[in-house]
Amino acid sequence: MKHIELHIKKIGILFLSLFVLAACSKDDENDNNGGDTKKSEAKEITEFAFLMSDNESFSKDVPGTIDGNTKTIRARVPNAADLSSLTPTIKVSVGATIDPKDKVTVDFSEEVTYTVTAEDGSTAKYVVEIDRMLSERDALAAIYNANPENTLGWDLEKEPSDWSGVIMEGGKVVGLGLGLSNLLTLPISIGDLENLTELSVSGNTIASVPLEIGNLTNLKSLNLTNNGFTSIPAELGNLSNLEELYLSSNALKDIPVELGNLEKLEELFLPNNFLTNLPVELGNLINLKKLFVSNNPLSTIPGELGNLENLTELLLFDNTLTTLPDELGNLSKLEILRLSGNSLTSFPVALTNLENLQELSLRKNSLTSLPSEIENLTNLIELYLSDNSLASLPSEIGNLSNLKELWILGNPLTAIPKEICALDLDELRKDDTQVCEE
Repeated sequence: MKHIELHIKKIGILFLSLFVLAACSKDDENDNNGGDTKKSEAKEITEFAFLMSDNESFSKDVPGTIDGNTKTIRARVPNAADLSSLTPTIKVSVGATIDPKDKVTVDFSEEVTYTVTAEDGSTAKYVVEIDRMLSERDALAAIYNANPENTLGWDLEKEPSDWSGVIMEGGKVVGLGLGLSNLLTLPISIGDLENLTELSVSGNTIASVPLEIGNLTNLKSLNLTNNGFTSIPAELGNLSNLEELYLSSNALKDIPVELGNLEKLEELFLPNNFLTNLPVELGNLINLKKLFVSNNPLSTIPGELGNLENLTELLLFDNTLTTLPDELGNLSKLEILRLSGNSLTSFPVALTNLENLQELSLRKNSLTSLPSEIENLTNLIELYLSDNSLASLPSEIGNLSNLKELWILGNPLTAIPKEICALDLDELRKDDTQVCEE
């Protein structure tokens, strides 16, 4: 019996040895073939800049603007810069390499081509164009000359301080009002007006916004209203001091997520565009006080808008909203909420937490009822409910002691709760068939 047991143990050891050898052989094969790891094909230049620390004639860092579609990079360097000897700082996709290499001094007096090689061996070529910055006078003249049909009426022989729409302080151009001036283009020289704090080009037919607008980091107010833009560059997200951004009445289908970087922004105007969604990054604009997105085909809005703790006005009328996120109930400072002209069938109870709300407009929706918790809106002054499907009103509206205007026209209700009729209203707009309960 012991002989048989010993024989069985030997057979077991033999099978175990064969299994280990087979596993090792498989591992060796995977190692030799590189396993299943696929080499990356990413080959983009993600950052390109001339740092003051690497370039003696620079008084500040100069970022390049990267156009990933055309594979071009542009930068405008100080007028005193020696173009034949500039040292850029470059970042590329993870695992990729670049030639010429990062931090290598290059002659940029003519176009330079950089080749980015991905891990998988594929390549992409980027062309870098370097220009010298213009003086403020020359930058303004470039805008004038790029638009031969303009109505600015500037006499280029005179000083810029005499030109209409140009505001100067301490010899620097700080404001530029070019609205309704028949401008067709905004040249890249706009980026050389680095001292601008206000820029308006509203009411023109400018086809596109140059990437160089992102260089205007002192801007506090930017008005691009009513031009017909179909897109705006992500570089707007570089305008770290911007407080007001007006993009109304264009043809925008989306806005770049980089607008979420504008932490000082207080007013954002987006009405009369073709926006179908808003980026969740707008929830990062913690200093925003006014957000106007009326007359767009928005069907939803992100719950992250509930993070806008300083928002006082939210205009979303004339969209296609069917629901609202409960997170809007966190907007504790909201005073005006306009939701007319949507497709709302219910009013979220969470919105009755808006204790500072003074105006609530819900006209032209499909509401069939209102929550009794509406009585929590104790500071409400104006309530517009016309043209809905309300068959009744909650009597709790009668507890809104500050209410002065109530519109209930165009609803299939006949009886108005006596508590509502007892309110000291300045105006009650109702149909003749809508009478107070006795």
